[in-house]
Amino acid sequence: MNKKDYKSIKLPTNQDFLKIATLQKKLNQQNGNINVYRSIRIDEYNSLLNRQGITSRCSPCPGEPCCNITISAHINSGSRAVTKSRFISATLSEKIAAIWSSNSSGNPTANYSTYYIKMEIPMNRIIKINRQTNRQLNLGLGDTALNAAKASHEVIIDGDIDMSYVKELYQTKQIPKKLQDEFKNKKCKFFTGKKRKVDVRELFVVSCLIHTF
Repeated sequence: MNKKDYKSIKLPTNQDFLKIATLQKKLNQQNGNINVYRSIRIDEYNSLLNRQGITSRCSPCPGEPCCNITISAHINSGSRAVTKSRFISATLSEKIAAIWSSNSSGNPTANYSTYYIKMEIPMNRIIKINRQTNRQLNLGLGDTALNAAKASHEVIIDGDIDMSYVKELYQTKQIPKKLQDEFKNKKCKFFTGKKRKVDVRELFVVSCLIHTF
């Protein structure tokens, strides 16, 4: 290679390095873990205490007829579904999980506890429910389901959740705001919000860390 050839070589600029760093960051996010939260049922709470993780109510897959239930059917039916799917719903919002779990204490027929968990789930196991994924995966979700998923920051996890992904367990309670000072020296957080947009009253919820895994 002569001197003329060396001069023709284009050296990378700072902008090129910035583009490479940005791309690498995106790849790391895609291949890494993401924090998600789930308001858990009583049976899931007991399973976690026994360090057994969370098992899909349609398992094992493939093998069972319920394995054929689609994501859209899972979302549209929710907890009302008679036949459960292999999918597990969660949320990207800790506030949503805290408010939803706090409501069950006033409903004696609910099979949900007053607990929620923080998990670190690999990105490649998470399906974010939005208009983009609805279109890309041809889920067939309507506007009502998509708006509800957007409001709750819903994500779908396909299959069982290993105990190694579960990091923290919280217990929630609805309290009058004037009582928040009683919890300030504990490992607690406070959230204000509504369970549904149509609700009139905003809830004030205290969420306290009770266990790490």
